This record gives sequence, structure tokens and C-alpha cells, in this order.
Amino acid sequence: KRIKTGQAECVWETASADGHEQRVFLRFQTDNKLRISTATTVVRETNRVFRDTAAWYHIVVAWDTGQSTASDRFKMYINGRQETSFGTSNDFNQNQNTGAGIGEFSIGYSHIDSSAHTRAYVAEFVSLNGQYLDADSFGRTNSDGEWVPKDPKGLTYGDRDFYLDFESSSALGDDKSGQGHDFSLTNI
Repeated sequence: KRIKTGQAECVWETASADGHEQRVFLRFQTDNKLRISTATTVVRETNRVFRDTAAWYHIVVAWDTGQSTASDRFKMYINGRQETSFGTSNDFNQNQNTGAGIGEFSIGYSHIDSSAHTRAYVAEFVSLNGQYLDADSFGRTNSDGEWVPKDPKGLTYGDRDFYLDFESSSALGDDKSGQGHDFSLTNI
């Protein structure tokens, strides 16, 4: 849930260095569009803007650079619907490394740029490497027609994966996946 709009805000970043095959990040742009990029290439930027500070956004980003069809290598879902309208659209190269799972992972700011701090509420955060899942793996439509999250405890977590539920204010960075990837909190 965004608190303030009109600013560059990094939702998450995974990177070992600031290079094309070592960094990928998701952020809101100053025009309130959502962008996923490597260090050198904008992979997708939405046409749609996200400026409703009263709304919760359920965002699922999935990529598999091993897919033979270039346009299938990246998918984004917002509140259960696949995003298909992009102002910028570039495909990952087949079998391209992205930095996922090999470097540092930050939520709420860019550790490479030391900037783009996010002003938002985050209810849960799941990261799964090596799985190409769609929004139905993480949410469902309830009887009122609203998209709601599913309990992610039933997902399969590998050694590079994590699940943060943010339930304990004294342990916000505790990984509940069973993999032991607790996060350190900085400037909370």
C-alpha cells in the first residue's frame, strides 16, 4: 500500500553488482508507473499508473529466461490479473542471468544506488527462485469479487527462498519459509 506517490521508490532489488546480468529491480517511477529493470535495460514499464494510496496492490513478478518464446520470459500480475499493457517492453535474452538468488536482496530501497527508499506498507513478501508461478499461486478471488492473498506457507521453499510475514514488530525480518534467511532492518 503506497503512502506517497510521485517519487522513485524501489520495491525490491536483487543484485551482486551493478551490471546487466547481476542486477534486477522493481520500482515505482516518479510518474507512478511500475518498472522492472536490469542495470542497463528496462524490461517492462506499465502504461497504467499506481497512485491510489488507499488501495493495496498484490504484485507478482515471474521470469524464466530459459523459456524459448521471448515474450514468455517475463510476466507481471497486479491484483490477480496479468499486466499486458506496457509503454516499454524488452525481453530478457534466453538463459540470461539476472542476479536473482546470487547477490544481496533488498526490500524497500536500492542497495546498489543507496536510494529510492519506499514509503509503503508491506503485508507479506515471498521470493521463490527456480519457480515460474502465476498470481493464482499467491492469491484468489473471494466471494465479494476481491483479490485476496493465499497463505504462502503451503508453497515449496528452496535454499535461496524466503517468506516474510511481518507479524512481529520485534522481528520484522524473520524468514518464515524455514530456510533461515532472516533480514537485517535498516532505517525502519
